[in-house]
Amino acid sequence: MSEASGCSVLLVSDDAERRARAAEALASSCQLLQASDLSSAMDELSLGQPLIVLIDSEMPHDQLTGLLHLIGEPERTVLWGGDFKLELLDYGAFVQIPDTVAEGVLAAAVMRLADVQRTKAALKTQRDRVDRIDKLMATIEVVRHEVKSPLTAIIAETELLLMDADKLSEEQVNSLQTIEAMTQRVRHLVGRLHGLDADG
Repeated sequence: MSEASGCSVLLVSDDAERRARAAEALASSCQLLQASDLSSAMDELSLGQPLIVLIDSEMPHDQLTGLLHLIGEPERTVLWGGDFKLELLDYGAFVQIPDTVAEGVLAAAVMRLADVQRTKAALKTQRDRVDRIDKLMATIEVVRHEVKSPLTAIIAETELLLMDADKLSEEQVNSLQTIEAMTQRVRHLVGRLHGLDADG
């Protein structure tokens, strides 16, 4: 397998000769799965999501449309056949390649589309990561605001009590000083959370 080992192609054709021709063109470029009809294609699709689905557009129309409906992502689909199927554009935008092209051209077109799909997948992963970070930052900001007010109140009350330290036992003063020190420490940590906020 070549450097494009991350590429998987499901080849769907009911014509053994055409499957062999496409398989020869693609075998060195990617992992190749094969299906001879709609049912076996459904089985392959249920096991995983191949990056590209190469469909013999000479298959019966009902199987062809059934496959396009099943895939649901026309941008992952390459139709390979004789005539341009204008009526199939209702299913979305996908690549149509005439079967008269050389095998190398077919392989290059499939690999180019695979590159596009890999790039889209990487961008989606990146967007998802950014969304998760945004949600985390929003949660941190909510926690910071929710904790800041009670902490301020605890510190203020503790300082007020310590103003009358002469009326308290040594043990009570020590406890209040410990509460104040620990609360100040938590407030400092909460303040550091503010530094994580992109706007802060």
